[in-house]
Amino acid sequence: MKTDLERKLRGDISTELDALRKELEEKTREVNKAKTLEIEMERIKRETKEREDSLKLKFEKELNEKSSKIESAIVERETQRNEMKLAERDKQLNDLRKQLEEAKTQAEQGSMQTQGEVQELALQELLSDLFKFDSIIEVPKGQNVLIPSSSKNSIRKRVWCYCL
Repeated sequence: MKTDLERKLRGDISTELDALRKELEEKTREVNKAKTLEIEMERIKRETKEREDSLKLKFEKELNEKSSKIESAIVERETQRNEMKLAERDKQLNDLRKQLEEAKTQAEQGSMQTQGEVQELALQELLSDLFKFDSIIEVPKGQNVLIPSSSKNSIRKRVWCYCL
C-alpha cells in the first residue's frame, strides 16, 4: 500500500509537475513574447522619433532657406530703393549746383554790365569836365552817327560820341 500510495502520489506529483512545467513554459513563452513585443515597440518608438527629428530638421532647413530668400529679397529691394533715393538726391544736388552756377554767371554778367554802365557815366562826366565847350552825346549800341559840319561858325565844336 505504501508503494501504491507512493506511486499514486508520485504520479499525482508528476502530473502536477508536468502541468506546472507546461504552465511555466507557457508563461515563459508569454513573457518572451511580451519582451519581444516590448522590444519591437521600443524600436518603433525610436524609429518614429528619428523620423520626427529628421522631418523637423528638414522643415527647419527649408524654413531657414525660405527666410534667407525673403530676407535677401527685402535687402535687395531696400538697396534698390536707397539707390533710387540717392540717385534722386544726386540729381537734385547737380540741378541745384547748375542753378547756382547759372545764378553766379548771371550775377557776374549783371555785375559786369553795371560796372560798364558806371564806367560809361564816369567817362561821360570826365569828358564833360575836360571839354566843357564840346557836346557829348550818347549813341545807342549798333547805330551809326552822322556829325553835321559847322563850317559857318567861327568857333568849332567837337562832338564826342560814345556807345552804350
